[in-house]
Amino acid sequence: MSETFVNINLLPLEFIRVEELRENRVYLYLSLLMAVLLTLTPFLFLRQKNILAQNILQEVNFSLQEYEKYKPQIKKTEEEIDDLKKKKKALTMVIGRRSIWLARLLEIGRTLPSRYICLTNFSPTTGSLEIKGEISLTTIKAGFEDLRNFALRLNELDYLEGASVTQCDRDEAKEKLVFAVAVKIKE
Repeated sequence: MSETFVNINLLPLEFIRVEELRENRVYLYLSLLMAVLLTLTPFLFLRQKNILAQNILQEVNFSLQEYEKYKPQIKKTEEEIDDLKKKKKALTMVIGRRSIWLARLLEIGRTLPSRYICLTNFSPTTGSLEIKGEISLTTIKAGFEDLRNFALRLNELDYLEGASVTQCDRDEAKEKLVFAVAVKIKE
């Protein structure tokens, strides 16, 4: 035969529950403590996040104060930069135009029919150009022929048209022919 262990408790149910409660009291307190900790943990994290946000806000406010302190100087510097950019643009435009006109003047110089013609003045006006010069006289006929050829060659350039001699005088003292040619600039 084997021994069996049977535990029969004839105490009323209230006593049994009080005894079980006494045995489980430690677990009950631990569960209550865990519930409180689990409830407080998000608040701790939220508080930590709030502290971090406050520190960041203080740094941003400090940076903003520094910016406001130097804002007039920054504005002044930005205005100076804008002025310099405008001047640079204007200079670039002027240099571009001058280089174009320099190339055109050199091309006009290459259209001279002889070495006896000397150009002395270029006067651009709106839509036209006046060219003044002198021709060293070898003969009057050769001087007039060179002037005529010069005016014809000016008409052949892509950016000029309607070249006409507006002045032609003989300077007896210098033995030169002084002339002026008016030319329209093509658009």
